[in-house]
Amino acid sequence: MLRALPVFEPEVLEAMRRAELRSKPVDPRHITRQDVKDFLIAYCACFVAIMAWIA
Repeated sequence: MLRALPVFEPEVLEAMRRAELRSKPVDPRHITRQDVKDFLIAYCACFVAIMAWIA
């Protein structure tokens, strides 16, 4: 007697489990304090890199 094949491969099941652990989708129009901090850090890093390149 043949047994039924799995519906999904183990890699797919693992990816589905990881996807369930993700946080809920956020509203793209809503800016958080962390977004501002990340932007300022990136902006300052770019500014320092450009100033070092010019100097």
